[in-house]
Amino acid sequence: MITFSRTLLCELDEELHAISFDYDNPISMSDKSIETSVTYLQIIKNYTLDNEFQTKENEIYFQKY
Repeated sequence: MITFSRTLLCELDEELHAISFDYDNPISMSDKSIETSVTYLQIIKNYTLDNEFQTKENEIYFQKY
């Protein structure tokens, strides 16, 4: 779970970085960034619903960081 979420976070960071170069208009850039972030949040939400945490410690760590 933690590895998956970290990988996803890196992908999101790369996408947001690319968006910052693709848009000159800050409002358009913000709209696209929000849309992208929501997509990644949905992916992580679905993954956590489909895959249980192995231990309570893993769940706490995931929620904390």
